[in-house]
Amino acid sequence: MESDSDTTPTTPRKKAKLSKVKQHLTSKKHQAKMEMRKSSGLLQKFFPKTSASTSGLSSNEDTKLAAAELAMTYHTVKHNLSYNSQDCSIKLNKIIYVDSKTATNLRLARTKMEALVTEVLGPHSLQSVIDQLNKDNVFYCLQTDASNKKILNCFLW
Repeated sequence: MESDSDTTPTTPRKKAKLSKVKQHLTSKKHQAKMEMRKSSGLLQKFFPKTSASTSGLSSNEDTKLAAAELAMTYHTVKHNLSYNSQDCSIKLNKIIYVDSKTATNLRLARTKMEALVTEVLGPHSLQSVIDQLNKDNVFYCLQTDASNKKILNCFLW
């Protein structure tokens, strides 16, 4: 007989969902991604150290470089561009803006861009929305659409 605790599924539907989750956790694809995530390291490895810069740039230039990388990443997400297209744009910017120290030192490929999205922009955006929703007298409505872009629309009034 099943207990009444919240952790034990009580309906066939809950049991089926739990079974799917367990099945996914043991899948080869999930295991490979978990191993890759463990071996890829932390986001901080992508950025030069500000105290003792290994890039040969000053702390101010490192800050400008980090801001440029974050701005390019934000631009990519905002305009729904692919990471592949940005790989090309970064290379092109280095050729066009050869006299710019920031453009020539930009190191931003797919992996770093994805890390910036998931580790910096995503959490910041989520926290920003949560902070807005926690303000007094804010009413909100969540709506989703059935498109293939998986967009979550949040309307505040």
